[in-house]
Amino acid sequence: MKGYECSLCGYLYQPVKGDLLHHVPPCTSFADVLETWECPVCHAPKRFFREQPGEAGEAFFHASLLKKAS
Repeated sequence: MKGYECSLCGYLYQPVKGDLLHHVPPCTSFADVLETWECPVCHAPKRFFREQPGEAGEAFFHASLLKKAS
């Protein structure tokens, strides 16, 4: 899964980590994050985030899915 960076402050949303302070569990893709979610650092709306090149912990994400399935 790709990471998403806040274009205002540079915070990186990593799907593998989620955002526990704002009730977004680990392994939540950015597409599944509610539209009302805001950057935990600067409170910018979700629309201010831009997809980052590369993967943000994709191997860990897939391993987590396998664990949940067993």
